[in-house]
Amino acid sequence: MAAALSPNGTGDLIGPSSSKKCRFSVIPEFPDELVIKTATCVSELTDVRRTAHFLTPLQITNCNGAVPEEACSFSNASCSVLPIEPMHVFGSVFDKGIRLLLNYLDEKVLPERKQERHLLSKLLNYLLDTDSHAVLEKVMTLPQTNTVLLANHLFANLAASPTYTIDKRSKGKQHTACPCGNAGCTISGQYGDTSLGHEDVWHGYVDIIINNDLVLESVDKTDPESGLSPDEVELNSDNYNPQIIAKTIVFSFLQKQRHIESDHFLFPCIGVEGKSLAFYFYDSDNDVLLESSQIPLFIGKSGHQSTVNFAAVLASWLVVNYKYLCSGLTNGLLAPSKKAGFFSHAKLKLSIYESALKLGNVGICSHSKKIGCTVDTTDEIILEAKEKIVRIQAKGTGRPAII
Repeated sequence: MAAALSPNGTGDLIGPSSSKKCRFSVIPEFPDELVIKTATCVSELTDVRRTAHFLTPLQITNCNGAVPEEACSFSNASCSVLPIEPMHVFGSVFDKGIRLLLNYLDEKVLPERKQERHLLSKLLNYLLDTDSHAVLEKVMTLPQTNTVLLANHLFANLAASPTYTIDKRSKGKQHTACPCGNAGCTISGQYGDTSLGHEDVWHGYVDIIINNDLVLESVDKTDPESGLSPDEVELNSDNYNPQIIAKTIVFSFLQKQRHIESDHFLFPCIGVEGKSLAFYFYDSDNDVLLESSQIPLFIGKSGHQSTVNFAAVLASWLVVNYKYLCSGLTNGLLAPSKKAGFFSHAKLKLSIYESALKLGNVGICSHSKKIGCTVDTTDEIILEAKEKIVRIQAKGTGRPAII
């Protein structure tokens, strides 16, 4: 049962199981005009009659995620997919989050759990924060959308925790200043190892990992020779980005390994496409792959100033807090006809995906000798380490060391 705001408007909460009052000042006063605007944006994610924001199940027709005697980096990933009809509204997999938000917007009912109240306060405060909106709008002036800027000024502000890890190989690894350019603004994340997967299957680096629970990736669906911008590329089977699909599938299997106690195994990745967001989901337990329609970060007519799209903010809030707000696959998405087919494509190496994936320290493939790679054996550490390891092993067995 949820707790309700007290009639005196002080923000005190009257809990259902106690007569004591607790003050939660983190919940801001939310004006009626923003209540209506937010509710309208919720309808864009949930109302099939007016929404432009859907989730499309995808069927994999071919992929190189489990090629015998070979391994494939994300940059060389190949994955052909076809959409499966019917589509589903975006909010269908976020029943928990949608109900939490609507209960507040409708009757100012607050969730009983502190974690959920914290998440609600993060969203409401962000929607009220016009200064943050102004910084985010700087994305419109950049030739390419900067994922670090979005991580610092959108996703970190909406997430339960503002931490994130940026690929240490990126060009800005020496800089702690935020790319927004505001004096004194620094990134709340850090540079580090964002490699994931396994050397024998799909593996490689991602742009940003948020709280070790979510991938943020720049996605380019544009054919360099087509001359079209990302916003002009139609969504069809020829334009699905195989790299983000591969990363979504791998990260979902990895999260299932790390969080086997989860209520469901539908894990998302965020793709930044031009000035829009697209959200990808894979359930590694039920083999269901989903891609959202593109949700523009900004709205505004030509010649007028663009403003932050609240629908994109709401979708981002739901996704970055999926551990608390995602309800998993609906009955419709659990139908056999909605399966992606990755299990059958990866059957030769499915056990690796299910139990051997890694986060960090993912190196070259173990088949390096078979595919023409060589290893320099003249490094001094090789012989020195070999001698010491043999001696250590000999001590453990009581047998003489044989180098």
